[in-house]
Amino acid sequence: MGQILQCVPNFSEGRDPAFRLELELVLEGFPVKVLDLSQDADHNRADCTFLGAPAAVEACAAALCARAVELIDMRTHTGSHPRMGAVDVVPFVPIRGLSMAEAVEISRRFGTTFAERHGIPVFFYEEACTSEERRNLADVRRGEYEGMAAKLRLPEWTVDAGPQALNERSGVTAVGARMPLVAFNVNLGTDDLAVAKAIAAAVRHSSGGLRYVKAMGLEVAERGLVQVSMNLVDYRRTPIHRALELVRIEAARHGVPVTECELVGLVPLEALEEVAGYYLQIPDFGSEKVIEYHLLADEDPTTSFRGATLAGFLEELASGAATPGGGCASALSGALAAGLVAMVARNTAGSATFADRAASMDEIAAEADRLRGELEELVDTDAAAFEQVMAAFRLPKDEPEQKAGRSRAIQDGYKAAVEPPLIVCRHALRVLELAALIAEQGSPNAVSDAGVAALLAASALDGAALNVEINLGSIKDDDYRTAHAEVMRGLREQAAALRETALARVHATLG
Repeated sequence: MGQILQCVPNFSEGRDPAFRLELELVLEGFPVKVLDLSQDADHNRADCTFLGAPAAVEACAAALCARAVELIDMRTHTGSHPRMGAVDVVPFVPIRGLSMAEAVEISRRFGTTFAERHGIPVFFYEEACTSEERRNLADVRRGEYEGMAAKLRLPEWTVDAGPQALNERSGVTAVGARMPLVAFNVNLGTDDLAVAKAIAAAVRHSSGGLRYVKAMGLEVAERGLVQVSMNLVDYRRTPIHRALELVRIEAARHGVPVTECELVGLVPLEALEEVAGYYLQIPDFGSEKVIEYHLLADEDPTTSFRGATLAGFLEELASGAATPGGGCASALSGALAAGLVAMVARNTAGSATFADRAASMDEIAAEADRLRGELEELVDTDAAAFEQVMAAFRLPKDEPEQKAGRSRAIQDGYKAAVEPPLIVCRHALRVLELAALIAEQGSPNAVSDAGVAALLAASALDGAALNVEINLGSIKDDDYRTAHAEVMRGLREQAAALRETALARVHATLG
């Protein structure tokens, strides 16, 4: 089964339906499965949940957040939910085949790139935090947008990425990695906000309540009631039913009934198993007792070129269709290079002659495996990004508003199309570094394979760079173009030097 990563970005815009449509347009251009997209007018907040291959999710998150930055102005934002930025929080959640450490790496890379590209201060939180004081999102966000300018002047709040000053239009963003979170609201039969706040204080961990529960009392004005809004950050240790029952007990003390509950976004099936078992009094209840579980267990949330045979992929490549194209071929070249690196490393590790290098070779093989998987996924991500550009060109342009929307969509499409090949370049550069390393330290019997790996990785980078550059040529944002062109120059220079180093080592061994 492939790797699956989830992302749940939260945006500070819950009242304009056009904003949701803009997000939908971006999402359509990526091979991700959208699980939820919703807006809340009272909170003035939008939540989006999507998952898929890690590279596709990272690229999609970058495009979504870029669009939100363009559309949201925090200087005019109001809402009942705590917030500090247009893109308020971007958590990455490992769902399948990924470790938390890998999710942390992705989140930090994303946060650094986002901060540099948009000039927005970024803090890393939860598992990605750089200090324990920043683990809790509530601590990072304390002071909200209005207090962030002063907070950023404090030495203990030096940013993890981006400028050390408030971006007045876009605010501040938190980026992190965490396990699946359950956002669970309990509505109360009263409009007394003080009651909701008192119950929230009794339930949340920070004021003596349940471990792994964050809670606050909020007003739902349009319905004339209040609610206890909770985040269960570890539903395995503090399950939903335990939090709900404590809310019931505290509400009864105030003579207030629980009227209903709400799930915000989606919930892992595992989190509902304990709920069902508790209320039905079935101690051994589990997913395996649900018919649909067995029907869906083997389904993959994405379809892709990766599922095709090599002959089938090559047939598609030669078909004359726009995708797959050069970007896909570059990603595949990088994956082939990573496969060869892993092969040489394992051959070396398995040789008694090089027993002293076994541990380091095993590490190289493991990293090459990870890079190979991500480069395989980028074959699909690159194709989907170009499909987004073509979809934008197909939008209507009869009316002035349509023409303006189409132009924005085209520009967003080109920016989205820059991201996958740029990631291919970075991954290919690392594969090239590993190829140079095994050309020097690997078994001489496999040195030609190390040389082929270096050539393939260099070709992957060069090919992907061409895709970055052709898309940059259609982007009107001068700052965006300049910044990316500078990045590409640096990557090309490093790759050229590494290629020569690797081949020199190969030829020295071959004599």
